[in-house]
Amino acid sequence: MLRSAYDLSFYEFDDERDPKVYGVLLCDLVHGKPPLKPLYFGIGWYWYVYAIMNAAETLRLPTTKGWGYRVIDGYPYLTAMQTSQQEAETRSPIFREKIKPFIEDFDEVWNPLKAELMGIYKEAKESRGLREWDDIKKLSNIELLKFFLDFAFVINRKEAETHMLMLVASYYINGLFQQMWREKFGKEAAIDPTFHKLMTGFEAQDSRVFRELWQLARKAVRMGLEKTFKTEENEGVLKELEKSDEGRKWLKEYREFLVEHGWRCERMHAYDNPAWIEKPALAVGRIKLLLSQESFPFDAERDRVIQEREKMEKEVLAKLPWEDREWLGTLMKSAQKSGFWSEDHTYF
Repeated sequence: MLRSAYDLSFYEFDDERDPKVYGVLLCDLVHGKPPLKPLYFGIGWYWYVYAIMNAAETLRLPTTKGWGYRVIDGYPYLTAMQTSQQEAETRSPIFREKIKPFIEDFDEVWNPLKAELMGIYKEAKESRGLREWDDIKKLSNIELLKFFLDFAFVINRKEAETHMLMLVASYYINGLFQQMWREKFGKEAAIDPTFHKLMTGFEAQDSRVFRELWQLARKAVRMGLEKTFKTEENEGVLKELEKSDEGRKWLKEYREFLVEHGWRCERMHAYDNPAWIEKPALAVGRIKLLLSQESFPFDAERDRVIQEREKMEKEVLAKLPWEDREWLGTLMKSAQKSGFWSEDHTYF
């Protein structure tokens, strides 16, 4: 039973009706463990379920119109809303046209949408004078409520629509490329080392963010602050840094990092959890782990991995008859970018 606090009783599992209606319901343990709280359901998950329907109908997916779901004790159980055979046949040619731009140039679709999202986030903060976390306290109650409603119903909806549209396209392209790989080379992509080499060497935004954390860690070492970070409690590290000129100088740069990258929760839509900018000690633990690393892990291997990937691309295409090369080459580039998108998009 859903607790009354959820106020989402229309998603409550009915053990008599739902098994007959839905047939199969899969528990989503990727997003739903530990169990989702009411705020996560009411703001994040609510829009994601709508958004997968929006993506399915925008692209006219042949076999599904999106997801349905039910909730048991905070766990989401998903089911696919299938189309009829006749609907699938009608939708297929439309879908093939809709998916073309993603295959021809994945970045040309993603980059404008990403820029639009970042613009929305920036405008939401700047229009309300929010730079540091404490600026929120300057808002009156009614201003804070308006901000919350805009965030919940406008910004989160846009984020969910973008996320699911790109997700559906990404998974389709990867599935198509893996199917072609099987047909042309007789191997399953998931266990083929050559396939995996083709998909590596792309740096996700989260990696760039952690590079900045690593740079802060190296700066702390150069400034002679390494001992300060041996303080067991992360909050204690911040207090110790405040006691010296070098420590305060380092903290100033750390705060600038948080202004840029710290508006994030440890769990995606769990807004009842503090963001890094709200509780700066959260990222200190990560900096501690990076203190001893003289080089950033991604940088150490990047050149070799990229060279290996580019060499493999040429070898793979050379194995195909000329009439197949252009199509597989186009699909390969799209699959590389869409596979990389799966790692890259979380930040945005």
